[in-house]
Amino acid sequence: MFHASHHLEPVSATAEEVDWEGSAVEEVARTLCPLRIRLERVVLTSTGVLLGCWQVINGTEPAIIRSKLKTALPRAPKKQLYNPVMIHTSFARILGCPRVMDGCQSSNEKAMHTSEDMLSFFHGIVSQVNGELQGFEAIVSEIWFVEEFDVLALALNGRIKARKFHLKCLVT
Repeated sequence: MFHASHHLEPVSATAEEVDWEGSAVEEVARTLCPLRIRLERVVLTSTGVLLGCWQVINGTEPAIIRSKLKTALPRAPKKQLYNPVMIHTSFARILGCPRVMDGCQSSNEKAMHTSEDMLSFFHGIVSQVNGELQGFEAIVSEIWFVEEFDVLALALNGRIKARKFHLKCLVT
């Protein structure tokens, strides 16, 4: 949803500053309402990310959540890594050719190793995933403040400390 720091623009913080930021996120969470979201579609980006795009059915809109977090975390990077009104989930990142294709030579072979064949293969996978997951609904009832001790720790299963705060929908 929002990054107090990220790998492209790291923000150093002392233990006390991290605790202060965690408390600020907790205060924001008290004012946010749980979100009921529906998976609108799954797409494959040009960088190989299998991305789930969600629609908010009810609850606090993502732009409001991000605005409140931006106010609560003034030292956060100005450039965030998302579209401000979008909720997405990165399901996977495709780093190479699938084994089922037995290769992926870059030569211009006429076998199933052309870029058109690979594109068609991935389009089929995305279509299948959409067929199975599109319309899935979920409730987001908490916000996490995650301290990463390794670069890209969440993405690469590194060391983290997560603090979870329930969305309480309290009017301030």
